[in-house]
Amino acid sequence: MIELYILEQFDAFARFGTLSRASRELHISQPALTRSMKKIETDMGIALFYRDKRKLTLNDAGKVVAEYARRILEDEREMRVRAVETDRRTHMITLGSCAVVAVNHLVPLLTQSFRDKSILTEIAPDDVLIDRLKNHSCQLAVLHGRPKDKALFSQRYFSEQLYISLPEKHPLSGKNELSAADLKRLSILTFDVGFWVNLCKEKMPETSFLIQTDVDTMNELVNASTLPVFNSDRMMEDGYIPQNSVSLKLAEDFSSTNYYVACLESEKIRYNTFFNSVRAEVFSMEKPQGS
Repeated sequence: MIELYILEQFDAFARFGTLSRASRELHISQPALTRSMKKIETDMGIALFYRDKRKLTLNDAGKVVAEYARRILEDEREMRVRAVETDRRTHMITLGSCAVVAVNHLVPLLTQSFRDKSILTEIAPDDVLIDRLKNHSCQLAVLHGRPKDKALFSQRYFSEQLYISLPEKHPLSGKNELSAADLKRLSILTFDVGFWVNLCKEKMPETSFLIQTDVDTMNELVNASTLPVFNSDRMMEDGYIPQNSVSLKLAEDFSSTNYYVACLESEKIRYNTFFNSVRAEVFSMEKPQGS
C-alpha cells in the first residue's frame, strides 16, 4: 500500500516539475523527496520517471499515477471536510440570518429547544444562506421572503418596519414620517444590520450610511453626536431608543419586510419543537394588547 504522505509528495513533484521546487514547497530536503520518489516506484513495481543527469521527469505511467494521486488526495480532503461538518452538526446548530434583529430573538428559542448543543450564528444575504442550507453549512436560516425552493421548509416569523431616530431639535423631527427624499445628502449612523444596509444604500444613493460593526463604538457615537440613527420597530421594542430623540417611520415601499425561518424540508421534523416555539412567539407578538 502506498502511504498518503508519499502520494502528497509525488503530487507536489508532478505539479511543480522539479525536485528542488517541490522540496521547498513541502519544506523537506531534496534527498528525502528523492527517496520518496524511489519508494513509490518500488511500491508500484514500475518506473515512473525519465532520468538523466540533471533532470527527473514523469514518464507516461508516472502521469497516470499523478492523475490518480490527485484524485485520491482530493477525496481524502473532502472526506475530512465532510466528517468535520457531520461532527459539527452533531454538536452544534448554525443559524444564519439576513438581519441581526431576528438572531437576537431566535437564539434563546434554539437554546431552549436544544440544550445539549452550541449555537453558532452568522449574517449573510438570502442567496448565500439558501446555498448554505442546501450544502448543510447551516441548519436554520432567517430570510426576508418565503423561499420558493421546494427543498426548503419555512415558517413565517415577524415583520420589521424601518424608522429613523432623530435628535429632538433636528429640522426633520417635527414631521409625522420620513421619505427617502427627506434623507437626501444626510449622514445616518447605522449598525451593520444585514440586508437592510445594502437595500437602503441601493434605494437611497444620495444618503450616506455610516456603518459600524462594533456595538460599543456605535453606542458611543450615538450618544456623542447629533446624527440621525437607523432604527426599526423591532429594535425599539428590544429597547434600542437613543436618548433625547424622536423616531419617525420611513414611509417607503421597501422599508418593511416579513421574515421567514427556514430549514431543509427533510429536516423539519428534527426542528419541530423549535418551529413550535417560533409559532408561539409570533402569536404572542400579534396578540392584541390587553386580550
